[in-house]
Amino acid sequence: MAVGLEYISLIVPIEKIEQYYPGGFEKYKNDHKQSIGGSIWYDDYLVRDGAMSNYDVGRLIREWESYGLKGVVEIDGQKQWKDLCVVDYFGGATLPCFWLKSKDSSVSHINDDSKLVIHRNNLWDGKISLFKPIEWLKLFQVASDANDKLELRKLRKEIFQQTIQIVKQEEYSLDGEDIQIDKATITEETVFYTNPERLSPTQSDTPTKFAVIEADCIETSQLLEKSGYSVCMLNMANRQNPGGGVWSGAGAQEENLFRRSNMLLSLYQYIDYSNQYGIQQNTEHSYPLNRESGGIYTKDATIFRGSEKNGYCLLKNPFKLSVVSVPAINGPKIDLINRYYRITKELIEPSKEKIRTILRIGALHHHDCLVLSAFGCGAFRNPPQHIAELFKEVFEEPEFANQFKLVVFSIIDDHNAWRDHNPEGNVIPFKRVFSS
Repeated sequence: MAVGLEYISLIVPIEKIEQYYPGGFEKYKNDHKQSIGGSIWYDDYLVRDGAMSNYDVGRLIREWESYGLKGVVEIDGQKQWKDLCVVDYFGGATLPCFWLKSKDSSVSHINDDSKLVIHRNNLWDGKISLFKPIEWLKLFQVASDANDKLELRKLRKEIFQQTIQIVKQEEYSLDGEDIQIDKATITEETVFYTNPERLSPTQSDTPTKFAVIEADCIETSQLLEKSGYSVCMLNMANRQNPGGGVWSGAGAQEENLFRRSNMLLSLYQYIDYSNQYGIQQNTEHSYPLNRESGGIYTKDATIFRGSEKNGYCLLKNPFKLSVVSVPAINGPKIDLINRYYRITKELIEPSKEKIRTILRIGALHHHDCLVLSAFGCGAFRNPPQHIAELFKEVFEEPEFANQFKLVVFSIIDDHNAWRDHNPEGNVIPFKRVFSS
């Protein structure tokens, strides 16, 4: 038996939970039933609570110690884990732990002599070259048909774990060929903005062309780059955490981008656990992003996986894509006015300032084409009709008139469409606004 690891995992033997947790292991499972199958997994011997920040690790260790378990002890001058253990996805136990054995991305109890299993169904046995996107996609479709959200998240988390290993190794194998991930200077050339400068009016008298299409924004960006445009794509970012809920298997756009690229090399430098990924922490800037006008410019992220509908297949020809990461307002108050939902009056100008931030960063880095999307209209519950109108108003401001040759809103009506805030989905409202 074995349990798979995530970024940082806290491992606790079931026998210790049975002994120390009030009510034993059954009570523990009942108390944490919402997390089991998500961050918490267990086999016959061990419980893993994974994908945590350093702060969460410390909090959980203190919680277990309050029940009577011992964390770090010193024996013969050597520090080691006693009743629980913190394990890193890449490096194994962070201190010696004599009841735990590790292999690749899994751990098992030292008393368990059964075969160590690395990821189920042989979708990926630790070698990236053996990943089977069609088999993964079949499992994903079964989970989707059954509306099994825990399984969907689990499958997405497996993809991100693979992506991290690819980025760490800087290569993967496909059809017998080793394909290099050229990270170049992505970390160093990333630019962190608190308040990007205003643009000078352009001398161009050629109007910006607008299009709204139902398509994957990364695939749209690639096609436009091949057509000769200098593209900057919007990452609808999480203000607090780079990658949003990627470690929990969330399915929104930023998480999708992180699973398909080396974006973590760009954004993880601004978090206090960047060293866990071999990334030097930036000492000048950090998350959270500025609430009013914060953003990050990533030059030449490498895209090396296909879309979710294609099973996150590894690409024969990875490509570069520049990205602007700006967060929308999360969960604004909305009102139904004249058939359409609109954000409350006091949030209109803050929303427009976020849109200006996107446009300023794209123009400051000399891109002539933006690939945008339904900004904040999914998990963040912004009403698409109003957001589309705000985009149009900002593009008509003198500062932004004719700044870009082409702007494409590349939108997918996914699981966050047809909710209370977007009953028509997101594509139709944007088409309505930009076709008028």
